[in-house]
Order: sequence, then structure tokens, then C-alpha cells
Amino acid sequence: MITASLTLQEQHSNYLRELLLTTDGKERAAYVLCGKAVINADPWDGQPHQKFISYEVIPVPEDEIVSFSAKHITWKTDSFVRALQVAQAKNLTVAVFHSHPEGLGEFSTQDNTNEPDLIQLAQNRNGSDTQILSVILMPDGNLIGRLWISSQEVISLRMIRVIGQKIRLHYPNRGLGVSPPAFQRQALALGEALNQDLSMLSVGVSGCGGTGSAIAIDSLGRPTLNPSVRQLNECHCHFWVHQGIVEWCADSGQK
Repeated sequence: MITASLTLQEQHSNYLRELLLTTDGKERAAYVLCGKAVINADPWDGQPHQKFISYEVIPVPEDEIVSFSAKHITWKTDSFVRALQVAQAKNLTVAVFHSHPEGLGEFSTQDNTNEPDLIQLAQNRNGSDTQILSVILMPDGNLIGRLWISSQEVISLRMIRVIGQKIRLHYPNRGLGVSPPAFQRQALALGEALNQDLSMLSVGVSGCGGTGSAIAIDSLGRPTLNPSVRQLNECHCHFWVHQGIVEWCADSGQK
């Protein structure tokens, strides 16, 4: 079964909040053009996975809104077609964002009725393999989303990440997990959701042109790089990182 996730750049997330969470308490909408990476088999679970990352935010013009309230929004499809044109030219995917000002944490009946028409329009214009994302923004900043593969096939996004100075994670049932006994002290100190968040993440290996080094992030967001990194080119630098501080080794620069 295919899975999907979305990564929002923090600047795009902030702009969406500005556009969609207005003081009049009515729903608003915007488009986000996204790049896509297709992973045939995720190394962690073996499932095919699609990763989307935000590229550009496009507001829905106010003069194209037909009607809106705290519970619905309807707008002309002209701007959607324009977004599809740009997406096709740049090999991107359109994500349709809208707000739920009253905090409804699920897709509404109107969403479920309207969105199959949007994916059908997208596929009629851009081709039968076209996909679209649909994402809801709540007043507290929480996000839920889904990926439309066809008018008959839709899957929930397993995660939405907001990446910037901080990393914010949005996924189903966040904060409802129960920490194993070994991590209870960590949960008491830093919150129950932390252990669940960490269980949703993967460890990567990074290098600096030479030896690959494992990177760990502590609870304060400070990276530690261990073992050390030694460059084998002309500079011969040798260093490691401890809790966010670069420490140079005594032999750095020596052949």
C-alpha cells in the first residue's frame, strides 16, 4: 500500500497562517505547489512512499470567492486551473489548503463532496496520473491532509512536517501514545508527545566529503556528530561536533 507525507517550509507555513486564519472567523483557501519524490520501497517499512515538499504558495483571490462562512468556502475554479498550468509546466503537484476556523479536526461533508470534482478536473487537464493534495489548517496550527490519487482513491497523509528553525510534526493521534516504562522520566520532563514524535522519525547518516558520521540531536535541538570527521583533501581538517559546538582536533590541518 502506498503512503505519503508532506513537508512544509516554515516560511510557507507562516504565510498560509496569515492567509487562512483571518480575524473574521471565515474559511479561506490557498494553493501550495509541491515537488515530489517517489520512493519505490521505504527502507524502514518496505512500502512505496511519496514525499511532497512545498515550493510556492498561491493565494485564492478574494474576488474569486463565491461564498464563505465559518463552516464552508466555495470559489471559482479559474485560479485552480491556473495553478494546474504552472504545476504542469514545472512538474509540481498542487495542494489545496483551506481553514476550519471552528476547529473541526476532520474533512467536512462538503470537502468530501467537492474534492472528487477537483481531482477529476486536474486529471482531465493535466493527465490521468495527476494527483492533488488536500490539507486543512486549524486555528491552533494543527494540520491534517490527504492525497487524491483519483476520484475514487484517496489516502491520508501519514505525516505533515513543518521545517524551519524548529521541526513541528503533525500526524494522526499525536500525543495519544503511551511511552514505554524506560522512557517515562523523559516523558515527564519533556512531554508525552516527545517519545511518540521520536518514534515517528528515522536516523540518518551524514558525511563531510570524507568519513560518514552519525548525527544525533539532543532534547535542546543541539547536534552531536560522532565519530569525528576528517577531510582527506588539501585542507586535512579534523573535527567533531558536541552539543552544537564544533571542536577542532589537535591534528587538524596536518597531513
